[in-house]
Amino acid sequence: MTFDKKFSYWILAWFFVFFFGFTSYNPSLLLFIALSYNIVMIVYMFSLGMFQKIKTYASIAFLIKVLPLLALLYKNQIAFNRESTIFSMFLAFIYLLYMRFTNTSISDAYDIHKKNSAPLTNYIEKHMK
Repeated sequence: MTFDKKFSYWILAWFFVFFFGFTSYNPSLLLFIALSYNIVMIVYMFSLGMFQKIKTYASIAFLIKVLPLLALLYKNQIAFNRESTIFSMFLAFIYLLYMRFTNTSISDAYDIHKKNSAPLTNYIEKHMK
């Protein structure tokens, strides 16, 4: 699955747009939700014995969820407000429309048994061997 099919990369792009001051809509809520999902998936992969995949998955979660949250915390910009929440829902809706437009099922995009061909995944897998 390519990186454009992963909502995490959409959230990361939004983080950069916010962090560098191009929007006032804060990505904190979606970063926390996405990180929570990642933690649940790591526990699930652990129960399946997918230890090599956990290292890659956790590394990516750290880079695209934890580091942005730490950057927001450092700048004291973790905030939840009405406008950012509405924008979060709007972004999720646009993502779902994009997935529909590209005929990609959500279950295929997030199937842990399928190959993820996102650039960051490829880079980490190559260097962790």
